[in-house]
Amino acid sequence: LYKDECATCHGEDGSGVVPNARNFGDVDYMRGQTPARFYVIITEGRNEMPSFKDKFSDEERWNLAFYVWTFAVGGDTLEQGQAIFKQNCAVCHGEDGTGIVPNTPNFTDVSFVAQRSATDFFQVVTEGRGAMPAWQGRLSPEERWAVIEYVRTFAYEPVVKAATAAAPSTTGGGEASPAPTEAPAASEATTLPAVFTQNGCTSCHGDKAQGGAIGPMLVGLKAEHIEHVVRNGRPGTAMVAYDQATISDEDLKALAQALSAMTPHDVGVELSQAVVDHLTQAQAALEAGDKAAVETHLKKAQEAAADAPMGVQVTLQVMVQHMQDPDWDKYIGMRLAALLGP
Repeated sequence: LYKDECATCHGEDGSGVVPNARNFGDVDYMRGQTPARFYVIITEGRNEMPSFKDKFSDEERWNLAFYVWTFAVGGDTLEQGQAIFKQNCAVCHGEDGTGIVPNTPNFTDVSFVAQRSATDFFQVVTEGRGAMPAWQGRLSPEERWAVIEYVRTFAYEPVVKAATAAAPSTTGGGEASPAPTEAPAASEATTLPAVFTQNGCTSCHGDKAQGGAIGPMLVGLKAEHIEHVVRNGRPGTAMVAYDQATISDEDLKALAQALSAMTPHDVGVELSQAVVDHLTQAQAALEAGDKAAVETHLKKAQEAAADAPMGVQVTLQVMVQHMQDPDWDKYIGMRLAALLGP
């Protein structure tokens, strides 16, 4: 359709041939536009451009609206975005983009994607929203744009080669980071009750409760705290409440006790010495009742954990957020004990 009806004015490469024809290869311009706006222009026409309402079907007009995006997005960008998405986003959004955890959008919903520009998505990815963390310090701008362009492909069907390279670094640099050293193996003696996987807990908290891109580490927490959160949820986050019809009291108690008995080492997590040092200082400040110092050292631990597993980073982020709670000292004390041990 594009070659037959549009290329005469816009060029086969989308760069524009006749005066005032839009250059679809202008990346900055395209990132600020929405497919819905292009659909309206194709349908109604604009200035010298005629209306195609009577010539193309509704589906064909939508296909054209999405097709012009291919001029501003290269195959390499989509491959990079695909790799980043699989490594960092699929745990919550699903590899097919339909969403796994509650309140995540369905990226295959054309109406959802069509109403939003790439810039809109970029802001959410950068700053975070709701239960979704901010990725500004974890992905470089180039990496964020790449994953956004890939996300948009769930609403249309570009030709995307399977990503064969490892995902780029998520530490904010432009180059891929060196392969991490192998994490210590999880304790074979430590197993979680089946209810943990059956209810989708792994989607947020990792397959061994080591934490993930959206949920903090659960090991070492007090059993009664775990039971309370599971039953009541956490309003404003992806953590929903589970009633007895979903998780029985017996199963919940067994899960809480199993998690409480585990340590970070049991799930293959080793904290760097710098992180341990700052957490130890935070613990000392907590015992002294110095809230400001506790928060300062927690934030320094966050900085020191920039290259740590995502579960560790999210756990520290959650701890800093809990500093605003009325009973912050109880929660922070529990978390520090879980991370540092007795």
